Amino acid sequence: MKTASGFPSRNACTAGNKAREQIQQVLQQQWRQIGVEMRINNKPPAVLFGDFYRLSKFETIINGIAWGRPGA
Repeated sequence: MKTASGFPSRNACTAGNKAREQIQQVLQQQWRQIGVEMRINNKPPAVLFGDFYRLSKFETIINGIAWGRPGA
């Protein structure tokens, strides 16, 4: 699904991953401020990393988070 501005409006990550889901919520709020309605489309890991990921059946995806300082 695309918005009138042409930006992706669906984002996926592994269902139940609280840190990633919180990031999605922040992105959703920020994107809404510039007129992009992002829909969250989470999947269980077996689904997300199966054909959904392999065949690029997503517009945007969060599949990893790194914590820490660069060079630390």
